[in-house]
Amino acid sequence: MNSALAGWLQFLLLFAALAACYIPLGNYIARIFTDTKHWRVERGIYKLTGIDPEADMRWTVYVRSILAFSLVAVLFVYLIERTQHWLFWAVGMANVTPDTAWNTAVSFTTNTNWQNYAGEATMSYLTQQSALMVQQFMSAAVGLAVAIAMIRGFTRSRTDRLGNFWVDLTRGTIRLLIPIAIIGCLILVAGGVIENLASYHTITTLSGAHQTIPGGTVASQEVIKDLGNNGGGWFNTNSAHPFENPNPFTNWFEIFLLLLIPFATPRAFGKMVGDNRQGYALVAVMVIIWACAVGGISFFETHLGTAGVGPQLAHGAAEGTEVGFGTPGCSLFASSTTVTSTGAVNCFHDSLTPFGGGIALFDIALGEVAPGGIGAGMYGILILAIVTVFVAGLMVGRTPEYIGKKIRPQEMKYAALYFLTLPVVILTMSAIAIGTHWGQSSIFNPGPHGLTEIVYAYASQANNNGSAFAGLGTGATFYQITGGITMLLGRFAPEIFALGLAGALARQSPVPASAGTLDTRTPLFVGMLVGVILILVGLTYFPALALGVFAEGLH
Repeated sequence: MNSALAGWLQFLLLFAALAACYIPLGNYIARIFTDTKHWRVERGIYKLTGIDPEADMRWTVYVRSILAFSLVAVLFVYLIERTQHWLFWAVGMANVTPDTAWNTAVSFTTNTNWQNYAGEATMSYLTQQSALMVQQFMSAAVGLAVAIAMIRGFTRSRTDRLGNFWVDLTRGTIRLLIPIAIIGCLILVAGGVIENLASYHTITTLSGAHQTIPGGTVASQEVIKDLGNNGGGWFNTNSAHPFENPNPFTNWFEIFLLLLIPFATPRAFGKMVGDNRQGYALVAVMVIIWACAVGGISFFETHLGTAGVGPQLAHGAAEGTEVGFGTPGCSLFASSTTVTSTGAVNCFHDSLTPFGGGIALFDIALGEVAPGGIGAGMYGILILAIVTVFVAGLMVGRTPEYIGKKIRPQEMKYAALYFLTLPVVILTMSAIAIGTHWGQSSIFNPGPHGLTEIVYAYASQANNNGSAFAGLGTGATFYQITGGITMLLGRFAPEIFALGLAGALARQSPVPASAGTLDTRTPLFVGMLVGVILILVGLTYFPALALGVFAEGLH
């Protein structure tokens, strides 16, 4: 079987598996957050923590709850990292340095999982499990909670309440993430991913050198790393490491996990608003953009190899690619991890062809909406849908409406702030890095590729992706500090604006559809939404793409 056919079979099997899960999983997610009863274990958690599960929060209180929870999480992870040498399960690890501990604590709390360290050589077993793995569950549940609150903005009327953050957080973790993670972990272990607490072993090779073989509870972290769209690997080489991703089956299954919940969430949206066709329209947009990303990266990695080296000789641009997966496995993984906010990698993104890497950067710059991160992709594409109906309303000269709610100036202000936040953060931070000595000193690839590496780094952090063009020395203190700030702004500012928009929608009375209402369930709207997404992102980042990706690729 040739590699191209193998790549298409992987994609089609993945598409079929996701399609089969769309309705049952989406319906289940909707039931989770509309159920009026609390499980016994949930009631125990509420009682232990002093939470009133029946309290309904205003959007401002919902925001404060998220910020308070995340602040405590950052401090907890930072403390564990700074004291891990004196705690149990240290496996010989020193305490993490202050700048790396800061960057990592922010990274895992914001669902970014950006890593400026080698996990197996820096983090103890206790740090990996009690700090990092816990946040991989919690940060994913926070994003899903915001998406559910956003949906309630459409389903509720004449109220300023969006639900209870603590209940949404608890249900998302206990009823959704943990059950799927348990099943997924068993499948990964059966596929060959390691799961142990063994001491590190030092062996002598045939040439007389010494090599340390690490262990760890890798499968249990690997499953939530992908399922929760986190991306932080136990090992430095992430999903290219044979202990994390040993064979083509586990490679396919990990891609399936990172796409599973984001692609099912539009179905939950359709069920909760009482119109499944609305969910089909949004998931169609997601699938179109994802398929284009897969096809684009696959094409450039297969046909446009390094200058002077025919890609046909290695069945594609093979530099930085794990030979066990080949170019098709790398392309499918790279496109899927960048259209979600996962950031896991099974090949070296810095070694992608200029245009292949450019598509990966463009995927992230889309704002992680196709299908995006768990929860974040849902509320992101809903805001872009609002922008689309607003543009359509201007074209026909009437007040735009979406899911029975008018899109007034107040709603558009929140939507505009949401969309403008990330480009401002990304381009400002990139400009500071390029224009200062502190930023320039860590650029190992001057020229267009170096520019792409910088823009990719800040785009990845602001959009809570976490993958990197690793030719940039982001372990420097400058990048550790500015990266942490970027991740905080990129995570919480959009969530605040999304919840503000949801609060404004919830206060409205429903508006009945009329003859002039744009039908947002049709192929026409799907095409308009795809066009708005691509045009907005293209116009915003075209100068950076032209000076980086296009300059390198055309040269």
